[in-house]
Parts: sequence; structure tokens; C-alpha cells
Amino acid sequence: MAAKLSEIEALKAVDESLGHLSTEERQRIFNFISSKYSLIPSTYSNTNQGAVGNQGSNTGTGQPITDIKQFLASKKPVGFYEQIACLGYFLEKVQGQESFNTKAITTANTAARATKIPNPSLYLANVVSKYGYLTAVGGGKKAMTARGEALVEALPNRDTVKTALENNPIKKKASSRKNKGKK
Repeated sequence: MAAKLSEIEALKAVDESLGHLSTEERQRIFNFISSKYSLIPSTYSNTNQGAVGNQGSNTGTGQPITDIKQFLASKKPVGFYEQIACLGYFLEKVQGQESFNTKAITTANTAARATKIPNPSLYLANVVSKYGYLTAVGGGKKAMTARGEALVEALPNRDTVKTALENNPIKKKASSRKNKGKK
């Protein structure tokens, strides 16, 4: 069994291990570690390379983006489904809500001054059933899925989004019909 490392020793070991890898390879490792240990970056990258885990520009302050308008602008979602996923991510990861409903999404969308979502209930239902970015948690509430988190963390880089979605396929529900075909 390996001896327990101090934080400094762990940082040195990580630096030595990752130093020879490309930026893309280091990003994949960062994504894995972040996912495995449920980590959220405490600051946002100022370079905004669009990699998974990159939360967008911090306008040079070194502080996390806490403004939903700025967050949505940094992610550049395409379409209402991605927009809803970004809003849900912000509500969960930045504001700390365990779950949210349609009203919370529309309120967040208004606060972000984003394009109004026509029939938000329908779009939210599709984000759950067709795209798998959110999951229903009961009582009309929704929560982010790993797929949805991977999507938002990959934005705005479209190549990274494609990879993130491939690595997090939609989970199909088992058929709920019992005794199908029996008389």
C-alpha cells in the first residue's frame, strides 16, 4: 500500500506525471479526475480554450463567473436544448440548487436576458427524454445528468461537445410494458 502523500507531494507528482503530455491529453485527465471526485473548478480560465471543464472567461479578474448572463454568453449554446442545459448547469453548479423546475429555468433565462424559450415545458420534457441532458427527479423537478454536465463543460468547443456526447450516450429506459404480447 502506498504511503499517504501531502498536498504538496501530490501536486509535485501530478506535475511530473502530466508535464510531458499534450494540452489535450492533460485536459482528458483533468476531466476524468474532475468527474471521478465530483470536482468543480473554483476559478474560470481566462484563456477560454473551450475545453471540457472550462467555464469561460473571467474578464481577467481570476474570480468565477457568478453572473448567469456572462456564463451563458461564454458557453454560446446552439438552440434551446443546449440553452436549457446551460441554465440548469448554472442553477446546480453555481447557485447550488439540487434540482429545479420549469419556472426556475424560465426565471434564469430571463435573468440571462436570453432569447425567450417558447413553450418551456415542452422543451424541458425533450431535454429529458430526447437529449438526456436532464433527468426527472420527481415533483416536476429536474436535475443535470452526466451527459448534460459533459455537454455544458465542453461548450463552446464543438469538437469537444461531440466527443463529450459520444462518451456519455443517452441511457435508454427499459420497456415498462409487462406481459407484452401475452393474452
